[in-house]
Amino acid sequence: MYRGRILESGPVTDVLKTPSHVYTQALLNSIPTAHTKRGELRGLGGVMPEVQ
Repeated sequence: MYRGRILESGPVTDVLKTPSHVYTQALLNSIPTAHTKRGELRGLGGVMPEVQ
């Protein structure tokens, strides 16, 4: 969900294994792992949209 809109839906395993939307992919890539070193977290690029 992004800005109140559902971007992707489906069985959890499908969405997590093969995300089709670029925002879902970015969110999953931002999750730290046991091997992530301090300061290596990947954020999502861009600018937050203004709330209307």
